[in-house]
Amino acid sequence: MKLSEANLLPGDVCNTTDQSWIGKSIKWFENIWTGNATMTHSFIYIGAGNIVEALGSIKKNPITKYDNSQVIVYRVPLTDAERQALSAGMLSLIGGPYGFLKYPLFIADAGVTWLKSLFGNKNPCFFFSDTFGLPGDPVCSQLVVEGLYNFTSYRIKDAQGVIDEWKQFSPDYLNDELKLPVNHATVVFDSFPQQSLKAHLKDVFLGKAPMGAKRSGQWPTFRKHFLEGKVCAVCGGTNKLELHHLQPFHTDKSRELDPTNVLPLCEGNPAINCHLFFGHLESFKSWNINAVKDAALWAEKIKTRP
Repeated sequence: MKLSEANLLPGDVCNTTDQSWIGKSIKWFENIWTGNATMTHSFIYIGAGNIVEALGSIKKNPITKYDNSQVIVYRVPLTDAERQALSAGMLSLIGGPYGFLKYPLFIADAGVTWLKSLFGNKNPCFFFSDTFGLPGDPVCSQLVVEGLYNFTSYRIKDAQGVIDEWKQFSPDYLNDELKLPVNHATVVFDSFPQQSLKAHLKDVFLGKAPMGAKRSGQWPTFRKHFLEGKVCAVCGGTNKLELHHLQPFHTDKSRELDPTNVLPLCEGNPAINCHLFFGHLESFKSWNINAVKDAALWAEKIKTRP
């Protein structure tokens, strides 16, 4: 399916990548900042087949422009009134300047992030962007976030639940934050390559997926971020922790990266494979529609056992 054929709504956030020298340069610096950069550009859908993006200047373009690109689209929770207000607000920004002067600040923050990582601190630095980032003149990802903040009540939060400043955002950081459960964003379109054949065959061999159902290429990053700091919902363990789909991804691809559709369950408990037993009722070809309820029930039993 092409991007222009997807059932999008005003306010849907789009992230894309390219292999141009500019795109590769952006990813190189973002990789220092976020650890595993994939995105180089962000834009927002405003309805009627149009997008607004900051690319040289703030422009309205037909969404068909990205029909042949690798794009992932996130839907954030907005009311119908907010979607209308956002569309009108973004149109009012057309013709505005592009934030070329923001890139030196990104580079400085990336450099400090790299230096901090040498001493074991993996938290990204936003000092230069926060301190010296001038209002207005946004880069692409900042335009998207600034529009959401100015025209809707939606706010993007970090893993600790703290609202991110719009000046902090690069395309890849925006993509990473929208994957966090705290932001309640769901993937409604994804044209990135699916998982590798080797990884898919491993899932098939273990009985975790049918032969014809490959995972999204975004799954490893989504899984990694979701499981950070998590424990098994049943036993509290962390050994061989897996991310279980409540609605199997091969039955509904739109919910594969939905943070409300996953549950951390382990496979390393010596007494019982929590993922297999509670998530799949002892068969990966099946699934437990009451997995959340059962996990909470047994977690309480384990906690209060004599």
